[in-house]
Amino acid sequence: MERLKYYKSRYKENWASFKKKYMAIPRRIKLIILSILVLAIVGVISFLMRDKPELIEELASKTFNFSVEKELKPFASYFPSVGEDHLLKKIIVNLKQSEDYPEAMGMFEIFLNVKSAFMLQTIKDKEYLIQDVLQRELESFNYESLSKPQAKKMLKAILKNKVNRALNKRLVKRLYFKTYVIQK
Repeated sequence: MERLKYYKSRYKENWASFKKKYMAIPRRIKLIILSILVLAIVGVISFLMRDKPELIEELASKTFNFSVEKELKPFASYFPSVGEDHLLKKIIVNLKQSEDYPEAMGMFEIFLNVKSAFMLQTIKDKEYLIQDVLQRELESFNYESLSKPQAKKMLKAILKNKVNRALNKRLVKRLYFKTYVIQK
């Protein structure tokens, strides 16, 4: 019985101390603490009441219906326009001879990317010049240099700069390979 009285008195003291401290807290802080507690309780309840994930087998056996016209967009529409592309004629060249590969050849199909349709017309008008510049530049490379892992990246930059220099303008934004084949 003594022990029960002791705990009861300790409880009363603690409660009185808590009340005293609670009354000293400004009203604005009390509202903030109360709103945080309410949000925490709501969050826990919504987490416990959420939809449980379905089993993979159940999900795989479901059938979903959708309208092609309303719900699907063309794949290309998800990517921003990056200009106009022009595919040049296929370029077949004898690569620079080396001791290991005296008869090496290369076949390349190249896309040139420009900013606008007006610039694209300039590219089309001077296509013969561009083809010649690209062919002469590709002939200056040997099989070893074009077969390295970073060769395409290096070659793109070199060819783009050569074409822009030949046109005396910076028309070509990017240069892509559609086909890149080298043979020993």
